[in-house]
Amino acid sequence: MALQEDGVLELLVDNKESSLWASGRAKTTVALDCARCTIPFSYSLEAKVAFFAELKDETASAPPPEDDNVLMFTENDVELDLSTIVREELLINLPMMPVCRESCAGLCPQCGVDLNTGKCQCGQTAPDPRWEALLKLKKE
Repeated sequence: MALQEDGVLELLVDNKESSLWASGRAKTTVALDCARCTIPFSYSLEAKVAFFAELKDETASAPPPEDDNVLMFTENDVELDLSTIVREELLINLPMMPVCRESCAGLCPQCGVDLNTGKCQCGQTAPDPRWEALLKLKKE
């Protein structure tokens, strides 16, 4: 996944005495390859983001929290690094099979011609073997 533009992160932050609760949305545009025709295309990606940040007690020797969405900060910290949380939420929201458009015809499985730009000349007449059992039922 390659970013095509800087993303936008909009957060609503609730500041408690020693903790922060934040939730909002991350938006960006990424470059993906179509799963049908392999042509690169732009995809607008949006994800919900939520995390909890807690003031670290520097005198205690407690282990860091195991929850990835819990951040620890000290009184000296002036900023929190949200890049890992935002990146993970965006990755989770990527489509499993990205397509450039719903009507994409893909590539010919025999000769590899892009069926969006024209018909192939390979003369593909063999049916897909996965449908063979259903074709037998249809003939009966």
